[in-house]
Amino acid sequence: MKNSKLSIGVLAVLLLGGCAAKQVESGAERVELTNEMQENRQCTFVTELTGSQGNMVTGDFTSDENLVMGARNDLRNKAYHEGANLVVIQDSVHSAADDSWGTTKITLVGKAYKCM
Repeated sequence: MKNSKLSIGVLAVLLLGGCAAKQVESGAERVELTNEMQENRQCTFVTELTGSQGNMVTGDFTSDENLVMGARNDLRNKAYHEGANLVVIQDSVHSAADDSWGTTKITLVGKAYKCM
């Protein structure tokens, strides 16, 4: 009985934790996200990145807003770790698991740049 209560508690914590948007790491909040590069910017290409939030288990319990914000924050964090300060988002993929209530995962694809 004690083990089943513990298992239910752990499962509840995992599910609820999956419902929150991924957080922006310290410093990564300065990474700019945009849909197009301004012509007059002096930037050097760093790498291509993906950022995502959600999965087939937690996606139905995560709001669309948290899926989007989590994917954006994941992209910012990864760009920051690569030394980039700008990401041009090229594509957005919204996935739904079988028998889900809607979007369960959002993935953003972008090119990361270091700009002056």
